[in-house]
Amino acid sequence: MDFCKTLDKKVIQNSTITINSIYNYLSEEGKKPKWFPIESWREFEQGLKEYTEEEIRDMFFIDSIQLLQSELTLITMESYSKNISFEFRNISEFLLLINNYDKIVDENIEFMQPMDYILINQDLSFIVMIHHEGFRFKYSEG
Repeated sequence: MDFCKTLDKKVIQNSTITINSIYNYLSEEGKKPKWFPIESWREFEQGLKEYTEEEIRDMFFIDSIQLLQSELTLITMESYSKNISFEFRNISEFLLLINNYDKIVDENIEFMQPMDYILINQDLSFIVMIHHEGFRFKYSEG
C-alpha cells in the first residue's frame, strides 16, 4: 500500500496501519484519543438496526472533509485482506464508495459492518477511527 510509505514510521507496524498503532502514536505525542460511544451500536451488531447514509456521514464526521485540502484514505477490514485502501477527496466520492462497497470489494457485504474503520489524511492532521465495539474517535488539527 503506497499510502503506508508516506506516513510517519511510528504509525506503521508490519506495513499495516491499525487503530492500535494510531492510538499509540497519538498517545506518545500527548494527544491521547478519547473514545465516544456510537448510538445504537448494540442494535446494529444484533442486526436490529441499519445505519442510514446520513448517520454514516455523521459517524465519520464526513462533513468536515469540506475543510480539508488533502486526499483522505479509508481503511476497512477488507483493506487488510485485499491489500487495498480507498481514497477520496469529497463527500460525493465517499457516498459513492459506501453505496457501491459490495461491488468495489467484490464481496456480498454492506459498507457498514461492526468492524474497525480508519479515515486518515497523509499528514495525520485529520483522523477518524471507528472501533468494532461501537466507539469512535476524531482528531483534527486546526
